[in-house]
Amino acid sequence: MGFIPKFLRHLKTSHLIDRGARLLVAVSGGADSMCLLHALFRSRQELGLELIVAHYDHHLRRTSARDRLFVEQAARFLDLPFVVEVNRCKVSKTGSIEDFARKQRYDFLVRAALKHGVDAIVTAHTRDDQAETVLLRIMRGTGLSGLQAILPLRKMNGVDLVRPLLIFSRHEVERFLQEIKVSFVNDPSNRSLDFTRNKVRRVLIPFLEKEFNPGIKDNLARLADTAAHDYSFIETQVALFLKRSLKKVGSNVSFSLKKYRSLHPSIRRMVLRSAFAALYGDAKPLTLAHIESMDTVLTDSGDPKKCCLPVGVCYDRRGERVIFSFDKMPA
Repeated sequence: MGFIPKFLRHLKTSHLIDRGARLLVAVSGGADSMCLLHALFRSRQELGLELIVAHYDHHLRRTSARDRLFVEQAARFLDLPFVVEVNRCKVSKTGSIEDFARKQRYDFLVRAALKHGVDAIVTAHTRDDQAETVLLRIMRGTGLSGLQAILPLRKMNGVDLVRPLLIFSRHEVERFLQEIKVSFVNDPSNRSLDFTRNKVRRVLIPFLEKEFNPGIKDNLARLADTAAHDYSFIETQVALFLKRSLKKVGSNVSFSLKKYRSLHPSIRRMVLRSAFAALYGDAKPLTLAHIESMDTVLTDSGDPKKCCLPVGVCYDRRGERVIFSFDKMPA
């Protein structure tokens, strides 16, 4: 099956993009994003799509202006609206350049999406990106949630973020560009082994393919797909429990201890994260060690005593309910 028929069938069966949608297409100028742009452009009439090309110039190297001009010319050639922003912020001295650049880019995309009233932001992550992300998360330590890696559809600040190329390999992308005779730019930083992802892409995965399994990328990507399906089921069960048992009164969040103890351990863990997030706003301060410690305390035959967690959140038992509260109300 050709690239465009496969692309169209995927969009129609996955329901990632609605017919008649207005889309903000993130285009860096690289092979993946140029493939995405042209695939959407060639599908626009059949699906009634309206496209806006968006480019973020990280301004981290001298050739970034070249990429910006390249994408602008591509948008003009296709007669599509073009929005752009150039980074004017200095790179943080703490944290990685990769994380900084990613945050700046997505901040821009969300702002542009809200400004132009689009239905979704579309990015060009491929199956190779999926495999690399799974491997990175395994090496850093992760659970089922992290194994989902790059989701085909998720919300970012209320805006849909869609990745329709996750079923395509980088080889398929480059072959499609060759067939339609579309050029792209090469980011020299992608060759630098100073960045962890590049090491995984250029050193580790080729080594694994050669020495262990030539299909390692497909296997890693399938692991992400399986994890996403399993995690979605657990989320559904957690939502049912929270709907029936979670209560928020004033500055306290609580749930039934008896019902909690009857749950499967995988569901209990997510209930704890959800209860913490319901009080604090998100569950990022919690580590797996925090979750396991809480679960041990709450499933023990004795009565749980007051225990404190990060950011001043505590939990204890009052009657038949587990109460999450702030030890001291945040200022």
